[in-house]
Amino acid sequence: LSVEGVVVTEPGPYGARAGLKPGDVIVAINDDAVARPRDVRRALSDPGRWLKMDILRRGQRVSLRFRL
Repeated sequence: LSVEGVVVTEPGPYGARAGLKPGDVIVAINDDAVARPRDVRRALSDPGRWLKMDILRRGQRVSLRFRL
């Protein structure tokens, strides 16, 4: 399985509260593909809105929805 995305090494307090875990691979945020950490930073730079984050966790695709 070949996937492009960003691997979560340390979710931090906000990421953990949103449901991220170490080893998750972020593949899209608000349906925009994520390829590099800067893609994640850009998507998270607009606080106060709802986000949909698509991740791969142990080979399964999972969608997380949360508000910044």
